[in-house]
Amino acid sequence: MKIRLANKHDLSFIIKYDNLVLNHKELIKEDKYYVIEENRELIGFLRYNLFWDHIPFINLFYIKEDKRKLGYGTNLLNYFINEMLKNNYQVIMTSSQSKEDGKYFFLKNNFNIVGGFNPYNEDYELILERRL
Repeated sequence: MKIRLANKHDLSFIIKYDNLVLNHKELIKEDKYYVIEENRELIGFLRYNLFWDHIPFINLFYIKEDKRKLGYGTNLLNYFINEMLKNNYQVIMTSSQSKEDGKYFFLKNNFNIVGGFNPYNEDYELILERRL
């Protein structure tokens, strides 16, 4: 298993599963994607930005369905946490719709619900944070 910053060769995989942004290439150049692979097969990725310009915020966390619950997500998250610690960040954040199962992954990995809001015409969005 290998975890690394994404590069241009990962673009088609990322675009296939991340339809929330238009500037994939720019985000790859800005080192905003981490990918996880095994035997040269891409398994998933994490995309983040800086909330309020100083808090790492996981915008999208994706693991292929047939690879879930096998430890890949936990390894990717732990790698990301270690990278953020190297850069002296003390907290990371993410969000999840209240009806999504993804919130359970983050809660299991020591995130706490710190708030939420109702986006227009969408389910309640939970805000989660983890102190590092």
